[in-house]
Amino acid sequence: MTRKSAKNRRSPGNSAHALRTLLGHAGDGRRLLVGGYALILVDAVAQSLTPAVFRVVLDRIQQDPRRFLHDGWQGPLVAAVAVSVTFLVAAYFAHTWCRRGATRWANNLRRALYEHVQRLSLDFFHRSRVGDVAAAINQDIERLEVTVWQGLTVWWALAVLVISVGLIAWVDAWMTLLALGLLAVAVGWTLLVLPRLRRHSRDIRDELGRTSGTLAEILGVNTLLKAFNAEDDALRQVRGGTERVRAGSEALARLQHRYADPLGFHLSFVAPFLLLFVGAWRAASGTLSIGDVVAVWGFWLRGSSSLTVVMTSLPEVLAGLAAGERAAKLFEERPAVSDLPRAPALAVARGGITFERVSFAYPGRRSHLVLDGFDLTIAPGRSVALIGSSGAGKSTVAQLLLRLFDPAEGRVTVDGQDLREVTQASVRAAVGVVFQESVLISGSLARNLRLAQPTATDQEIEAALEAANAWGFVRTWENGIHTELGERGVMLSGGQRQRLAIARVMLKDPPVVVLDEATSALDAGSERLVLDALDRLLSGRTSLIIAHRIATIRHCDQIVVMDRGRVADAGTHASLLQSSATYRSYCREQSVA
Repeated sequence: MTRKSAKNRRSPGNSAHALRTLLGHAGDGRRLLVGGYALILVDAVAQSLTPAVFRVVLDRIQQDPRRFLHDGWQGPLVAAVAVSVTFLVAAYFAHTWCRRGATRWANNLRRALYEHVQRLSLDFFHRSRVGDVAAAINQDIERLEVTVWQGLTVWWALAVLVISVGLIAWVDAWMTLLALGLLAVAVGWTLLVLPRLRRHSRDIRDELGRTSGTLAEILGVNTLLKAFNAEDDALRQVRGGTERVRAGSEALARLQHRYADPLGFHLSFVAPFLLLFVGAWRAASGTLSIGDVVAVWGFWLRGSSSLTVVMTSLPEVLAGLAAGERAAKLFEERPAVSDLPRAPALAVARGGITFERVSFAYPGRRSHLVLDGFDLTIAPGRSVALIGSSGAGKSTVAQLLLRLFDPAEGRVTVDGQDLREVTQASVRAAVGVVFQESVLISGSLARNLRLAQPTATDQEIEAALEAANAWGFVRTWENGIHTELGERGVMLSGGQRQRLAIARVMLKDPPVVVLDEATSALDAGSERLVLDALDRLLSGRTSLIIAHRIATIRHCDQIVVMDRGRVADAGTHASLLQSSATYRSYCREQSVA
């Protein structure tokens, strides 16, 4: 058996497990959904009883038409009105409650899924495409919301089918056996085709997710594609995905009609004809009345039409279940870094940092140690720079300090507190970071800076911009700090983005600062402004600086040369020139004395 076929065979259980997972997030929509699905059963009973009213009418007409017209019609009329009012009222509230419940469920589910994804560790985002995750949170949950609404109709139709068969049994046992035999043909045909419908629906949904992910990725690197004349290649990728979706949808449509058309012929022509023929034969023999025959025929038509509803709604419901499986898979993801129960917050008094015999390998590459017995001590208020070749583990040290990962061995402490024993939020609240590529979100400048301090006033923001050498260009903007920056701050230069990132950290005012290649991509003029702002940022704070350029770190209190995840040498710029051949080679390469 192939892996794919094995997966398909497990799909019913997967769907049930996915639904249980997702229903756990129904919240205030649960009661409305339960009420709607329960009330639609009342509607199903009321509508199924309609042929029973006709049965009474026909039997009374057959017995004595004059008496029926005189005083025999009142009872059936009252029954018909009661049935009509019941199913109309029940249907209204069932549909209203279900629609409201589905909307609330989808809203709760979308919010819960986003919160869950936000709590996942960095390794999840390393192995997942943003477009795929966004499609699961938005498109798949929207599809699931529609499925819950359509599921009400399927639930109603199944109830009508069962009730109709029960009412046929109430009329006559032999006609029930005939109806069950005809129904068994329809059910057997459905069960034969159902696995293939499920597989096609799931494959289409998966391909839609992949295509959405590819499209989001391509739109995010539009400048790169233009620079390398790669638009045609990107277009081929999108076309390939949409073509596979089209082919899958057409195959599903063909399969659906190959299944639906014979089934419809059986339910709408063959079965009613046989029931009428057998009913007429039994009426001729005196074992059934005309009213009984018409009632059985009406019950069958009601039940078979409900089965047709199930048949036509099934592909959409299966597509919704496939979407639910994709969303539920995200809930199954577990963070690699999690807080201990009742973990306290990190309390930073002085800001001393220690790495004690730390070893670490990234998830999925456990055999490759990025850090191997790494030791480092940073005294409070001191600046330490890490330098080394690419892959030496410099950025990994910063990620462990931010507790984006936990070490496999050893420990990382701040003021003697093991970071694994305190909350992640408190660790990141105590550490400010400026990355090599400053990350800005779509929105105003003020919104971007308030990520660091949501309650900051406009005056505090302007003061931080002034300290970061950024107020000079911001004040020339027409809307000042309320200017929209565009997605990822595309309208700004690299130097401007870095100075805004520094202003954001200044507004946060953390006791510990991490600079990860903060000046490596800047020109000389921008670098001078950024370095001047960094001097003000680092003053009086414990700082960890990752850099390749010697000129930016030569004045640090300590410089650590890293090699293969370990400390190869450490000292000041002057002492390393004397003691470290590796450091001297870096200086010669960069023409630094």
